[in-house]
Amino acid sequence: MSLFEVTGLCKSYFFKSVLENINFSLADNEITALVGVNGSGKTTLFKAIIGLLDFQKGRVVFADHDLEQHPYFFRKHLRFLSEVNPLYEDLSVKEYFVFLNALWRGGERLNDFLPPLLEKLRLADRQNSLIRNLSKGLKQRVGLIGSLIGSPKLIVLDEPFSGLDPRQIFEMRDFFLSLKKTTAIFFSSHLISEVSQLADKVIFLNQGKIIGEDRRLKDDFPQGVKSHFPSKNFYALQMTKPLPTKNSVEDFLKKNGLKHLKKLNFLFIEQTPNLNLNQLFDLLNGSQIKIKEIKLLETDLESKFLNYLT
Repeated sequence: MSLFEVTGLCKSYFFKSVLENINFSLADNEITALVGVNGSGKTTLFKAIIGLLDFQKGRVVFADHDLEQHPYFFRKHLRFLSEVNPLYEDLSVKEYFVFLNALWRGGERLNDFLPPLLEKLRLADRQNSLIRNLSKGLKQRVGLIGSLIGSPKLIVLDEPFSGLDPRQIFEMRDFFLSLKKTTAIFFSSHLISEVSQLADKVIFLNQGKIIGEDRRLKDDFPQGVKSHFPSKNFYALQMTKPLPTKNSVEDFLKKNGLKHLKKLNFLFIEQTPNLNLNQLFDLLNGSQIKIKEIKLLETDLESKFLNYLT
């Protein structure tokens, strides 16, 4: 079941369409990335789905609550962090968090809630610093921690890696991966490398239209698979049971020179013109093995995005 769903969303300015028939969903405990060139409509889409911009057509539903009918539910359980954080720079870091806790009426026990986050994001020794005196990277961390006060179900982040140095990017990436256990994340980025390492799902946007989606190879698949196919696309077949030691399927793959890998109940096969899926399915049926799911996984996200644009 989807945590967040957008259906048929359309947005225009003075009869010029900027978002056209947008449809997608976000799942709980997942990180979803929005990728698009400058001017593709990413920020406009973000603002529309959180209620900051009106739209002419469509529906946005968050945990079974419609945006039009329940805007307060969105404000209470969703946070949006823009590329330039609107922080109160005359407050200290700690004063800012106390203010947000009162604003959201979250009832957070800040003495329990804040210390592990401050430590993880290296802000523990900056609690009494004025926000205006912090670097851009530290300000982004202050905004991120602030967005978690009140325990939101979903946070939406516009270009969270913009302007960060490599170490800061690594630390933010690590934090997001730990955060998704409790909070769904929807973010935009120009950094394809970060999207590839972070996102469970990628949505491609161009000229106000969704031109494709991609579900990335993540931790739910056995480790070592991506390194086995470093520059190729491949199929991941989830089977009802593992292949036996000697089987006609493996003979077929070897005979046709197809690179493949067996891991538990998964069979990974390189995508090439030599691969006859129908014949493969017949061989699996003959071994009394059924396919639960099949996915085409692409290791090169940047190439896929460029292919969508052409």
